[in-house]
Amino acid sequence: MTLPAALHRLAQSLRGGWQRHPEAWLLTVAAAGLSLALLRPPLPVHEELVHALLVVDITQSMNVPDGTWDNESLPRIEQAQRAIGELLRDLPCGSRIGLGVFNEYRTFVLLAPLEVCGNFRELQATLDSIGNRMSWAGASEIAKGINSGFQSVKELPDKPAFVMFTDGHEAPPISMKHRPRINVTPGEFGGVLVGMGSLRPQPIPKFDPSGNRIGFWQADEVAQVDIYSKGREGSVAGESYVEDPADQNKPKDAEMPKAKAGQEHLSSLHEPYLQLLASETGLGYLRLSGRGQLHDALLANHASTSRLVGGDGRWVLGLLALLALVSVHLGWRLWQYLPLNTLRTRYPGAFARCEHLLASVTARLRGRSALPRD
Repeated sequence: MTLPAALHRLAQSLRGGWQRHPEAWLLTVAAAGLSLALLRPPLPVHEELVHALLVVDITQSMNVPDGTWDNESLPRIEQAQRAIGELLRDLPCGSRIGLGVFNEYRTFVLLAPLEVCGNFRELQATLDSIGNRMSWAGASEIAKGINSGFQSVKELPDKPAFVMFTDGHEAPPISMKHRPRINVTPGEFGGVLVGMGSLRPQPIPKFDPSGNRIGFWQADEVAQVDIYSKGREGSVAGESYVEDPADQNKPKDAEMPKAKAGQEHLSSLHEPYLQLLASETGLGYLRLSGRGQLHDALLANHASTSRLVGGDGRWVLGLLALLALVSVHLGWRLWQYLPLNTLRTRYPGAFARCEHLLASVTARLRGRSALPRD
């Protein structure tokens, strides 16, 4: 007997059994689907896996309580922690996240990027430990911190995306005409600058060495202007500063707008400054205000890659078993519940093609079954 003839005979036998006992066949399908689901079969799916180093600004202005999360007011640094915690819970397995902090003019890596599912407890414990008591200096030189962050990323395997949570508050204040030059080519790194806080200036809480709040910083306790005619002294040997050639012939007092004298003891989100830094580095910019924003911003700013991973195939088998059980309950001739006449009228071409394909397959099977038997 030829293979086509054997297959045709098997099909006829199965069709006869189906017509005599359809409920038994459907229950068998349901049982098989549920049994196979217990084996947790993988289902290949495409997922966006994030690979990024997340750096939190731990300078004192990040303690200003003008952040929001679920309609709750909280310090900016806690808002950053909640956003990162949500991200860790939502990312698919295979994503890799590292954590770091920024203070003074340096970025310090606490954890190199780790796979989120296998290292969730370590990532969450490190995230919970981040706070203002980790601060080692009172300065906050944002542009230099970004340069330091890019250097850290270069030294990590696979060059993860760079994400920094900050309010953009430079302390001491900086002249916009003479500021540190960003040492990367725009687009060299993926990532996001995440703006924290409100646009309305707020007093900055002051803490003692034990972490207890002892009031707010006053105007006479904070440097109010950039005391250097060409920016601050370099923190790193050979550090270059932005010099606009168009400014060479301008009077010395013709500078870009900067913070008003007497306001540096207050802090707000310096959004135009962060947007400028983002444009110079090729990073995205996000003003954080609610759930889901961080994940979307990472996907939109080259912090993820699409890969084929082994997803959970149990839902497919479970759905098959459910359809079989519903069919037993409603009667196996489910087609009678479908509006076939309406569909045939609305999509005549599709129905005609399906009927032609079914007729050709049936004719081919019948032709092969007529071949001589061995």
